[in-house]
Amino acid sequence: MRDERVFKILTENEWDKFQKEKESAGTELDIKDGFIHLCSREQAIGVIDRYFKDMNVITLELTNQDLLDAIRWESSTNNEYFPHLYVERIYLHDFQICHIHS
Repeated sequence: MRDERVFKILTENEWDKFQKEKESAGTELDIKDGFIHLCSREQAIGVIDRYFKDMNVITLELTNQDLLDAIRWESSTNNEYFPHLYVERIYLHDFQICHIHS
């Protein structure tokens, strides 16, 4: 059974901006791709190693049940299924900080 907890990984700069503005259209990649990139708990370390090597990152857990219900698990890197969220904006109050990686 899949752990349904999902996470958003942000760089320090992305996190600082999100905290300041309390909302976001997503990262540059999210905006380019048209959805919010998320990952499962099991995928988080691989995502950090692949895309955030040698960067300080913040991992946020998505806690809004309505948004969790709207997630689409879609085939992505290496035919692995990742959670994607198709919304125009995300809001700080929908997430809980769970880890800072340096």
